[in-house]
Amino acid sequence: MCRGPSRSAYDDSQFGVAATDYTALQHFPPVETWKAHFDAGTAEVRNEDVWGAYDDLKAALTMAPEDAACMVQTNLAIATEAAGDDSVDYAADDLAEATDVRAALAAREAGEPYDEAVLDPDGTGVEPDPDDLEDSSRSSSDFAATLYADATELRGRPGCEQQSDAAASANADAQDRLDSKEQSAAAAAADPSDTPPPPTQAPSGSPEEQEAARRSALAERNAEAANGREQELQEQASGDGAGDGDGTGSSQRW
Repeated sequence: MCRGPSRSAYDDSQFGVAATDYTALQHFPPVETWKAHFDAGTAEVRNEDVWGAYDDLKAALTMAPEDAACMVQTNLAIATEAAGDDSVDYAADDLAEATDVRAALAAREAGEPYDEAVLDPDGTGVEPDPDDLEDSSRSSSDFAATLYADATELRGRPGCEQQSDAAASANADAQDRLDSKEQSAAAAAADPSDTPPPPTQAPSGSPEEQEAARRSALAERNAEAANGREQELQEQASGDGAGDGDGTGSSQRW
């Protein structure tokens, strides 16, 4: 079967181009629609378009035949976990901004120097409300916990009984990881006025050093998660799914 531009772009790691091409193929009758959604979603995961991947792979799962269920639900679980990670990042950014705003407000009240841009980030004269930012952070954390729970449910569905030992091991590891992430996100979503904080050791270093350490840990965690997603997507496509896969992550050869 001849190779078309979508397949070539995917093989050349031009995942954004491939995702666009596969999305266009969703409207062409000769293509099984679930495969077009699956290919677009898989390319979008690798292009770090987690929400586009989430939407396309959810659509693929509703249309895919039973013998392709394992391949589709595994990649959807990967995209759903990535969407949860993205929501955690939003939560962390909102919480960090709330902390900065509170510090700036306290400094202004005390007549001390502060960064005026923190209290007017858009240049409109409207000060951000730290309470609203903290509420937004908790909301994003709660959404992340829901996404992690959804990803766990997807990985526990029937349909992958014939997968390789390596794929089964990766799936079990992912479920353990998701359980930990869900608990962490749920804890971050809790209103501190409802749940007394557990005793913890006071963080060391200046606020700037603490924020730098937090962002470094977040970047490291996200890099590890992205690497794991890439490896599992490749493994999933190498023989555990159904369809016309050629072992490179796509169910199509055009």
